[in-house]
Amino acid sequence: MHSMVVLVALCLFIQTLSVSVLAAEPPTEPILRINTAGHNNIVTDLAVHVSSGRVVSVSRDKTIKVWDLATGELQRTLRVPINTALDGILNRIALLRGGRHALVAGWTGYDWQKSMSLYRVDLESGELTIPVTGLEDAVMGSCMSWDGRFLGVTLGWVRGLRVYDINRNYQEIHTEQYNAPTYACDFAAGGSLVTGSTDGKVRLYSQDFKLLREVTLTPDAIFDTRFSPDGSLIAVGFHLSPDVTVLNAKDLSVAFRPDAAGLRDNIGGPVRWSEDGSRLFVTGKPVADTTGYVIRNWSKRGKGDFVDWHVDGFVRPLQVMSSGDVVIGMDSRIARMTNGQMMWRTERSSTDMAGEQLEVLVSSHDGTRVGFMRDGEKVTFDVTERTLTEGRPADLQKAETIPQDIVSTDGRENLSINGRKAAFETHEGWEAYAFHPEQKRIAVATNFHLQLYDQGGKLLAKVKQGLDPIDITFSGDGKWLIVAVADGTLRWFHAGNLEPALTLFPQRAGHGWVLWSPSGYYDAAPGSDRLIGWHLNNGRAAKPDFFPANLLRKKFYRPEIVSNVLAAGGESQALRIAEISGDQVGDTADTGFPPVIEIIDPVAGTTFDSDTVTLRYRIDNRSDAAPVKDVRVLIDGRPAERQRGIAIAPTGTGEITVALPKKNVAVALVADNRFGSSAPANVNLKWGGSADDFVIKPKLYALAIGVSDYADDSLDLNYAAKDAIDFGRAVQNQAGGIYRDVEVRTLANASRDEVLDGLEWLERQTTSVDVAMLFLAGHGVNDDNGDFKFLPSDTDLSSLRRTSIPFYEIKQTLANLAGKAIAFVDTCHSGNIMGTRRSVADINQVVNELAAAESGVIVFTSSTGRQFSLEDEAWGNGAFTKALVEGLSASNEFARGGRITINMLELYVAERVKALTGGRQTPTTTKPQTIQDYPIAVVK
Repeated sequence: MHSMVVLVALCLFIQTLSVSVLAAEPPTEPILRINTAGHNNIVTDLAVHVSSGRVVSVSRDKTIKVWDLATGELQRTLRVPINTALDGILNRIALLRGGRHALVAGWTGYDWQKSMSLYRVDLESGELTIPVTGLEDAVMGSCMSWDGRFLGVTLGWVRGLRVYDINRNYQEIHTEQYNAPTYACDFAAGGSLVTGSTDGKVRLYSQDFKLLREVTLTPDAIFDTRFSPDGSLIAVGFHLSPDVTVLNAKDLSVAFRPDAAGLRDNIGGPVRWSEDGSRLFVTGKPVADTTGYVIRNWSKRGKGDFVDWHVDGFVRPLQVMSSGDVVIGMDSRIARMTNGQMMWRTERSSTDMAGEQLEVLVSSHDGTRVGFMRDGEKVTFDVTERTLTEGRPADLQKAETIPQDIVSTDGRENLSINGRKAAFETHEGWEAYAFHPEQKRIAVATNFHLQLYDQGGKLLAKVKQGLDPIDITFSGDGKWLIVAVADGTLRWFHAGNLEPALTLFPQRAGHGWVLWSPSGYYDAAPGSDRLIGWHLNNGRAAKPDFFPANLLRKKFYRPEIVSNVLAAGGESQALRIAEISGDQVGDTADTGFPPVIEIIDPVAGTTFDSDTVTLRYRIDNRSDAAPVKDVRVLIDGRPAERQRGIAIAPTGTGEITVALPKKNVAVALVADNRFGSSAPANVNLKWGGSADDFVIKPKLYALAIGVSDYADDSLDLNYAAKDAIDFGRAVQNQAGGIYRDVEVRTLANASRDEVLDGLEWLERQTTSVDVAMLFLAGHGVNDDNGDFKFLPSDTDLSSLRRTSIPFYEIKQTLANLAGKAIAFVDTCHSGNIMGTRRSVADINQVVNELAAAESGVIVFTSSTGRQFSLEDEAWGNGAFTKALVEGLSASNEFARGGRITINMLELYVAERVKALTGGRQTPTTTKPQTIQDYPIAVVK
């Protein structure tokens, strides 16, 4: 698969696309994109700036990401204009002097202006300009002269080399056309320039860019060329050869070839010199290792012995620092190594759906349940029940195998159906194909398209998808074509016309996922609605906006629509069913957006030594019809009081003065309009004053509510009231540890009035230095409007509005708490409470709203989706409460240093409930982005 990824990356930028006449501006409609912390596709290039302590990477996922060089922590994600096809894929990056700005390019702007552009991006603000445009093809390679004056770029197809004078407003000073795509260029310290093309040619230029010499080394495609630091040698790396050739820079004669023994024929990576020129580095795949890769480095300028540093992913970009450390792009990850050891490595953001098994992708007869590979393990997603679970049921099957006499292949670029050659474009190759079980049609997934053929080889349908498919299958009933894609998604298409129906993005670990329809209606597991979002272009020379889906939850969170798409036959049919049922379904194209806010001053890492800090911010409000109503301050993720009498700037710049605790602190601003709340603008500040001699310990207030005995006997439960009592005792036992005192109010079998009084007590008692916990056990239901309600003991199902506790009462209480807030929710018990339409509460929406940045609540839930919360006489509790009580005690095997943090408790509860229930119940923990891990208990 990795060799094919390399081929796709090579070919993607060099094909000539047939495009319609388009406007000179990028599309203005919102574009739905995956939104993960790390890259979710191949890292194509990176740059290191030591003095500013940052690594900057670009990827085929159309993003620029800035990382902390010391820790690997993501600092920010930046974006360029894109469309739904190839535009926005980034292939190269170069840092300008000072490290504040970067030049990025790739497939950038062709579809709307019929030429490519090069963007200059401010790595702090994300603002961009276009210093170079009119490029005839995608930028494949780039290089910067040592003095920072000249920029060289090499292009795809036969477009060759361009050189620009940065000091003269990027004036083009040299142009040369080659006869092949060109990946490689490099400047020597003295100003000479070398390029390498996929036709095997190396070209050497003088300081004034006159061609001095040209040699053909090999028929193999050259991937990289690099001058040694003293400019005397040029190292050449190849795309499909394990060899490295070192040339004399004076005349391009072969000086020597380093020992490539043990490397296989798909090295496909860069060559680099150490800063002193004593060592030569290259990346490759060892013969003896079928899964791993190595960074090989030779001593004595490439003539000496070598050392192989083993890594677990395909390495494309590589940078060698002055310290000798290397920073690499490893598949979709970034890593830093010292002497072959990992200093840090970012995690994969997307599931690796490839597997050694023949059946990577299988489905149920109707396509509503799909089994796939997740990083080598079998998992199953159920669209109807909206659950992601380990394992693969036996009834999930692969589509019928294609008879060998129907389909024949000759390499990746040739596929025939009954002797008729498939209609592939230049550089297009097949990745997977499947046989329709009833209509005898063949679906073919290529690196550019999905295609559908009849048995005679006639093309019936074709859609551009611009992704790297891994496997495809038809559902057993023949209605759906399901595709597993290298970006970690599963996609459902109509089997008759290949129209898209659903897309699933599962998280790599745990049970998180987000599922959406073509119009953007979505459903998500708790905490997972940040995994997708809306990209909005603001013109070809302006910074785009991005809105995570959770900011538009009120409009697009429609689980009842999404879960019905396959059963109804498509999104339009599911929408009609929703309208018939009385649901209001608006036009997704008519979408208002919340504001965008950023903190201008102070910058991250600023030291403060006073009681208050003034924050200067900028607001961009896209909708004049929805003025900004408020700007809220969060301190360590919780709402804070700001200085009174300060006017809110509806757009442009403004200031807010806030009181801060005397410690290192995370501050965030959130702006509101009628469409919702902005993504938080965050800044971490350092306390520089003297330490307080007296530090107030927090007090813990806990409200434990459990209802087992209902006035309506049909609702009775066994252990909910006991669960509340046992939780209260476990929390009370924490007095004298990290808390100066613990005050617990336990409400067993509470009435509606008692619950409301308890919520008021919790809000009234908790101060800004305290911690508040709310425990809820009992029945929760969604009423006919889909609104969640908690059922107290005196609930009357015939008068639910008057006798239940609406979710907004719970949310308002937790959001208004002055201190830290943690909720434990166990409300998804079995029972046909609301009729067959809703037999168990769907807690996902409730959790996602509580854990939004503006609410700032950490939420533990007993189960996810439509799972039941289980209880058993052998436990004497519900499974969730049993695990929770154990996790708050010495039973927590994950506790460290005598303290139990949020993350430690989350891990224990998840593992314990899984063991107790045999995997039938999946607890979840959801934290706002603005809140970091902190201790909540001590081992006693």
